[in-house]
Amino acid sequence: MHRDIVSLVLGGYTAAEILAAFRGTYGERVLMSPVREGFNWAAYVAPFVALGAAAVGVAALIHRWREPAAGSRGAAADGALPGRGDQLAPTDPTNDATPDELARLEAAIRDDSR
Repeated sequence: MHRDIVSLVLGGYTAAEILAAFRGTYGERVLMSPVREGFNWAAYVAPFVALGAAAVGVAALIHRWREPAAGSRGAAADGALPGRGDQLAPTDPTNDATPDELARLEAAIRDDSR
């Protein structure tokens, strides 16, 4: 290939003509990077589109994590902190635990706080 290039240069061909001759002989795989035309633009644009979409997704996820969930105000929002002598409210509408489960949880919290 090197000898072909040297002979074409000595023959007076331009760089564009030499590239066109090599593309015609060996195909586009002879080039170090795809030509920026046609479907090859996807090779140049796709990484930036994917990176932008990922950045938007991460920003949306962080924004969602920072917002408090609607209607999820528990005992801590009312000033009661479990494990500091306060009791869990069995009448809390977001609480699905039975009174027995709440009692066992309260006992476990007290045992761990010592």
